[in-house]
Amino acid sequence: MAAHEVGHALQDRDGYKPLKARQRTVKAAAITDSVGSLALFALSFIGTAAAGPRTILLGVVAVILMGLIRVIANLVTLPVELDASFKRALPILEHGGYIPSEDLPAARQILKAAAYTYVAASAMQLLNFLRLLRGLR
Repeated sequence: MAAHEVGHALQDRDGYKPLKARQRTVKAAAITDSVGSLALFALSFIGTAAAGPRTILLGVVAVILMGLIRVIANLVTLPVELDASFKRALPILEHGGYIPSEDLPAARQILKAAAYTYVAASAMQLLNFLRLLRGLR
């Protein structure tokens, strides 16, 4: 895992453009999450008082947009994570003599898990989104 994080440090040092895109996207997703959460909180009070269908629809749209932006952020992250694990960390481990050659298959598995963490997060977001749509029926 430390080698994977070193891979990210190397990306930053090299000005790796997908890392910069990821940082912008994640920042936008964080802002969207914050604003969306506040809007949903406010809508829960407004919706209770007004109980109008437009208010409910606005809340549903906010939740959908928040979920989609988070999924996009996770998908933009995937190439960055794969690069950190397999184009940067793995060569360091293979050629630097940091681990015995018999441990390289296990290291590959750990680096794969580190890279695909965001795939799992995207899958969870999509499942939550589908669950929301199912609940709206």
